[in-house]
Amino acid sequence: NAERVTGRFERPDQPLAPWGHGDEFDVEALPAVLRKLAERARASPLALGPLRDVTINRRRDGYFRLDPHLDPAKDGPNVCIVGLLSDTVLTLSPVGPPDSTTCDQEAVSMNSWDAADVDVLATIGTLVHLSGKARMELHHGIRLGVSRRQLSEAGVDVDGDVLYDW
Repeated sequence: NAERVTGRFERPDQPLAPWGHGDEFDVEALPAVLRKLAERARASPLALGPLRDVTINRRRDGYFRLDPHLDPAKDGPNVCIVGLLSDTVLTLSPVGPPDSTTCDQEAVSMNSWDAADVDVLATIGTLVHLSGKARMELHHGIRLGVSRRQLSEAGVDVDGDVLYDW
């Protein structure tokens, strides 16, 4: 259901993006539109340091879920997330793997992973900057959408789509 493109090695069968990762990252190898976005972020007053990774997570169809995780420390002290084609709700959570991946995902879609979670609305073009404790201690993820059935069972009357993403 999801497509992931990154220059970071994650598994043996994965094709690596031509722009690389970490110390070998080459901003010139990014597609022009991503290079322009990277330049805009670098021109901001945020002290971001050198760009070390660009990862694209794209939903093809149906539900999309991104389990809460911390990006590798090798990516540097800053993580920036930009919504490209749709608005989304990014959840920051103290809960990470394996607890975040082995729990009841349908319950998580309605209630989140933990009562301390923070939801961030990332509209198209919004840059979410994680640094300090938000980058190093809070896992970031996207909860599974909710179904019409789940909403109905919770007493919410909805029309239209069967799927409601966060």
